Amino acid sequence: MKALSIIFVLLSMSLNASVVYKTVNLDGSITFSDVPSEGAEKLDVSTSNSVVMPALVSPQAKTNRTAKSLKQTQMQYQLNVISPSPEQTIRSNIGKMKVVASITPNVPGNYQLLLNGVLHKSQTSGTFQLKDMQRGEYTAQVRFVGNSGKVLALTDMQTFYLHKASALIKAN
Repeated sequence: MKALSIIFVLLSMSLNASVVYKTVNLDGSITFSDVPSEGAEKLDVSTSNSVVMPALVSPQAKTNRTAKSLKQTQMQYQLNVISPSPEQTIRSNIGKMKVVASITPNVPGNYQLLLNGVLHKSQTSGTFQLKDMQRGEYTAQVRFVGNSGKVLALTDMQTFYLHKASALIKAN
């Protein structure tokens, strides 16, 4: 606010005179005047800058314009895990399974599979072939990373179970 009042004083004085004097007082404050005083520094304000102010926009119009520009610049992506379904039990004695994900709209980038919170695999296809998996509970999450390196979409954590026949059970 103080700077604004100083600018206003300078501008109003520059309209009336082309010479302004600047005095630094003992307490460090600065005084501007068109009358010379002891210890005053002469400032040349004959050249002036001009600024064209933009038109005022109402807050409502500004909000509408911002929301509209965000809709235009932010694309909404839908990333889904198609298989396995939540809480699904997968039976595979050799530990093979696949996780399938898809994104809409279809854009270039990489699918990343996180198993139990750790990055397991990254590839351009949404189908992950997993092998030599141990029996047990897994949480899977897929994220889609665009070519710029930005994460565009992320699925929720999804739990599934892998069952294998026990080696302790003997067939008759």
